[in-house]
Amino acid sequence: MNINLLELLTYFILYSFLGWVMESVFRSICERKLINTGFLRGPFCPIYGIGANIMFLFLEGFENKPILLFFISIIVLTVWEYVVGVFLETAFHTKYWDYSDHKINFQGRICLTNSIFWGLLGILFVKYLHPFIQKIMEQIDTRTTELCYSDIIYNFFSRYHNYYYPCKKYQINFGKHRKN
Repeated sequence: MNINLLELLTYFILYSFLGWVMESVFRSICERKLINTGFLRGPFCPIYGIGANIMFLFLEGFENKPILLFFISIIVLTVWEYVVGVFLETAFHTKYWDYSDHKINFQGRICLTNSIFWGLLGILFVKYLHPFIQKIMEQIDTRTTELCYSDIIYNFFSRYHNYYYPCKKYQINFGKHRKN
């Protein structure tokens, strides 16, 4: 596969958005109310963007071996979910998901139910979704693509930066001013 960094970042952003849509819709149906599953400003779940990049970069060679793809997807994506769970808990001191109520789970971070789902999603993604998205991306003019990449990447990272690293230089204090 011949892919450049801008395409990789665009896929990351696109699949972060699609993952957010998928999880938000699923959880909204299950909980019978609207759920926003993202923790960033905007509709993004980076765990899905990186997971998707991992899948199409390393698993597309298994697209004609669905049983093997299923089991490899289970292993790779379950390990990814565990690593992200540990990272988020360590970095932000909060648990973004907890599978402790599932019968078969490990530390509440991963569970058999989701692992099976990752296997199925891996098959659907590698065989159908990514090739479909890739064909659409190939139809877009290179210059247009570069402009879109730049805009998407700028907006995505400026949102991320503004959320996690607000610039103290421009903070406004609406409280009482003290005299020195």
